[in-house]
Amino acid sequence: MSEADTKVRECQACGEDCTGKPRIKDKKGRYLHKACYEKALAKAKKRQPVEVMPPRKRPAAAAAVAVPVPVRDAAPELEDNLYGLEGDGLGLGADDMFADLPASDENASACPDCGSATPANAVLCTVCGHNFQTGRSAGKVKVSKETALGSAAKSSATTSAAWVLALVGASIGGALGAIIWAMVAVFLNSEIGYIAVGVGFLCGIGAAIGAQSRAGLVSGLVASGVAILAIAVGKFAAVQIAVDDMIAQTRESIQTQMHDPDRPWFTDEEALHEMAYDETIRRERRGETLRWPIGKGWEDAYELGDYPTDITTKVKMDWKKLSVEEQAARKDALMRENIVASMSDEIASERMEAGQNLSWPAGMTYEESYLLEDYPKDIVAEAGAKWDSMTRAEQVAHVNEGFEKIAEMFNNPEVTAAFMSAGYGGKDLFFDALWILLAVGTAFGTGANAARGDTA
Repeated sequence: MSEADTKVRECQACGEDCTGKPRIKDKKGRYLHKACYEKALAKAKKRQPVEVMPPRKRPAAAAAVAVPVPVRDAAPELEDNLYGLEGDGLGLGADDMFADLPASDENASACPDCGSATPANAVLCTVCGHNFQTGRSAGKVKVSKETALGSAAKSSATTSAAWVLALVGASIGGALGAIIWAMVAVFLNSEIGYIAVGVGFLCGIGAAIGAQSRAGLVSGLVASGVAILAIAVGKFAAVQIAVDDMIAQTRESIQTQMHDPDRPWFTDEEALHEMAYDETIRRERRGETLRWPIGKGWEDAYELGDYPTDITTKVKMDWKKLSVEEQAARKDALMRENIVASMSDEIASERMEAGQNLSWPAGMTYEESYLLEDYPKDIVAEAGAKWDSMTRAEQVAHVNEGFEKIAEMFNNPEVTAAFMSAGYGGKDLFFDALWILLAVGTAFGTGANAARGDTA
């Protein structure tokens, strides 16, 4: 590398190297940046006073003749001795690198900030960034209100898009999770808590896929909210399906209990069940200790074998002692006891609503009455006379009408709501809350980070 290539050409104004930049050089080999030269020259033109030559004395005859006053500008003199440099106008030096630049505009002006020459129609100074229209430099330009509002609107639109896309994705994942939750609860007849975490994961994945590059706090919050809703919907659907199934089975059972005039009121097994039920109530009222089978009680006594063994043994022995005709008569008597007791209940209710005082058996009230002997004797007599006055066909129609009323009761939304409430009431709220919290945490973490691969 030659000495000329490594030589430092220091600007006399700013002290920086001029190598490779527009510059001028005087006769002694000293350098000056083009920008520094133009800046100093512009300031000098502004500050240097203009010298006006004193007028010479002239004959009075020539006083009326206007003589132009010569004006001398200080710029040429300054141009030849700028920063102590020497040269013929500093534009003809041996190392003049201004020659390759375009000719300057006659209407060009100097930048008020840096003094650099700029074209007449220039908007910005290419040296310092001064804006000739606003009068401010690039470093001092403030964002306009319109620009700020535009940026805010753009940011708001981006956030809104993230909400919408995350909501769509999370809703799809939540719907799938709710269906899985309900199906598992129905088919396994149990709610498995960790499935709630899976629901949260599906919501989070859906939100992250929807938001894509916008995934973050917004998509995480959306996924969490949708996860709570999806779990609630899944639990509701599971209970609703279970209640609907129970109601359907009950209606089917009621239909099978509808009577026909040509057949007995009960089968032998049903008659034994009725007898065991009534005997259990009577013994309990007498204060006897009942020995229920292990795990059984009033709430679980649906079959004959669910009642205390000594009671079931007794009713079976009593039944076998009866002849066929006596067994048929016993079935009629059992039906009469049931229906007359039911009719007595209705009569007692009507009389109490009318304000009448009833003569209940000792220690008995309307709320505790169930068996025929629990009701006032005059009411039982009235109800029994009404039943006995009916033909067999009328009795069957009356019994079937009662079954139809029970079936119709299940169409009442309040009854369905009561079953739904009972279905929810049997749940463990603590563990439900725990699994929901885990599901929400999973949904937020997955929804906020899955798109960036942070869940790995």
